[in-house]
Amino acid sequence: MHEISLIRGLLRAFCALVAASSSFKAELLALIRGLAMAMKLSTHIWIKLDSAALVSLLSSGHLGAADIRHHMALIRSMTSQRHVRFSHIYREGNRAVDFLAAKGAQTPDLTYFDPISAPRYLKALVRMDQLRYTNFRF
Repeated sequence: MHEISLIRGLLRAFCALVAASSSFKAELLALIRGLAMAMKLSTHIWIKLDSAALVSLLSSGHLGAADIRHHMALIRSMTSQRHVRFSHIYREGNRAVDFLAAKGAQTPDLTYFDPISAPRYLKALVRMDQLRYTNFRF
């Protein structure tokens, strides 16, 4: 459900079927997995999420409702020694992640991608993002 990219392009990506009771919780679980991947690559991380509510919670310093507190505490622990920025981006603005989320819903196994193994369409979406092409959905 997430891709990790820098100016030079896609570094890592993954998709998986996420068993969650809500889209908020699915985003939270995907964030933890993506954050673990990103932390192996850099100490400065910028994570763009399409859940404005999750970005708000992450920015507030609160742990949230009882059913997600252990996840939030894990994220706080993971990010405590890093420079991590969270920001909101509409789903339409991050088509690569949207593509991976759709692929994950159809794929029973966790699948990782790197610049070589990534589907061509995913590479094209990342490249369009690099070139700052405007994304529209009709």
